[in-house]
Amino acid sequence: METVMENIKMQKYSSYKDSRVEWLGEIPSHWDEIKLKINSKIYNGDSLNENKKAKYESDDETHLAYISSKDIDLDTSVISYENGLRIPINEQKYKVAMSNSSLICIEGGSAGRKIAFTNQDVCFVNKLACISAKNNTNSKFLYYTLKGSLFQTQFKLAMSGMIGGVAISNINNFYILAPTIEEQITIAAFLDRKAALIDQAIDIKQKQIELLKERRQILIHKAVTSGLNPNVKLKDSGVEWIGGIPEGWEVARVKQYSNKISKGTTPSTEGRNILDEGPIRYIKAENIQDGFITNSPAHFIDEKTNAIIQRSQLQENDILFVIAGATLGKIAIVSKEQTPSNTNQAVAFVRPNPKVIPRYLAAWLSSSIIKELTWLVAVQSAQPNLSMENLGNFPVVLPSLEEQENILIHIDNGSAKIATAISLKEQEIEKLKEYKATLINSAVTGKIKVC
Repeated sequence: METVMENIKMQKYSSYKDSRVEWLGEIPSHWDEIKLKINSKIYNGDSLNENKKAKYESDDETHLAYISSKDIDLDTSVISYENGLRIPINEQKYKVAMSNSSLICIEGGSAGRKIAFTNQDVCFVNKLACISAKNNTNSKFLYYTLKGSLFQTQFKLAMSGMIGGVAISNINNFYILAPTIEEQITIAAFLDRKAALIDQAIDIKQKQIELLKERRQILIHKAVTSGLNPNVKLKDSGVEWIGGIPEGWEVARVKQYSNKISKGTTPSTEGRNILDEGPIRYIKAENIQDGFITNSPAHFIDEKTNAIIQRSQLQENDILFVIAGATLGKIAIVSKEQTPSNTNQAVAFVRPNPKVIPRYLAAWLSSSIIKELTWLVAVQSAQPNLSMENLGNFPVVLPSLEEQENILIHIDNGSAKIATAISLKEQEIEKLKEYKATLINSAVTGKIKVC
């Protein structure tokens, strides 16, 4: 049985010729170099304004899914067809990408990087292009060709404009390699099989990472609800779903250990803009991941905007808590290096008082008890949201400051080991992705013979 990264002794073709492209090197002698428009039809989709989107909100599967670039996963190339937008088949004014076509993003940050293969007829946004095979060309081979270095290099060289994009007229004239149709079918089948094995291995490792994250969650939960002494005498917490807590600990509310609880502001409500660069970091919910504030995507505001929305100016050791949207309940703590900064309306912040160690309160707020409570009390609407009052009234179980410090050391030590294990799994995933990309490129450029 095939393994994922086995050292396959790939054959070479019997003879090669110069491709006349320095970075491509030699290609099989009997392969042709042709312009993409010779064996494919290329066209972009149609945009929908907000009114039209409202008109086409539907889950009717007899209608065609309307695909935008956000519906294509960057890592897996899988299309999400269930985005709530469907266009009736009889609406002939919208262009259709037929099943077994390729969709590629041609504008914006994902241009040239998001590429997917359709398994049903779809309508699609104008920032995507459909590339459908013609003239005795295998559709799946063409899809893999778009991921190869020959196409990708030409795409990058042709990028232009403020937001970055490539015109259909340019893509039409890109050169690709054309083996015989029999070879195309064999290469596509080989890559389908190998890609499936690699994707399966990646999925297993991603699930292992999720289990490691759950282990960290259990570590935190046990430490902040039971302490470090397994033989400690417990007392009733007075809160049914918390249960018993160590004697000497107290139950209070978050607001009793906070100097301030507030939330961010949207600059546009004050007639101000979010910037791509600037002196003040502007933190959104999407920047809060796995207990940390990420630098990507980066948003900024200027000093005047920061002064206008001074209510949400952040300080070192502020605890950020996502109060709206799909990532409701995610937390992170602001470091000194992440100031000056501000935040938006989907993020609340708790400013701890001296009676609690900020990192300990953050650990408590990230416990499974608070995560469950957050979703229980959140207002369920188009997107769930949590009020400042609810956040301030959340219970908090606290030991002495000395014990808080010891518990944090225990959590740090355990978390460091788990983080190392997660990092190793992530490195293994990256190697698999690199192997997959190399394999695809080698097959579609004739560096290896799989026939």
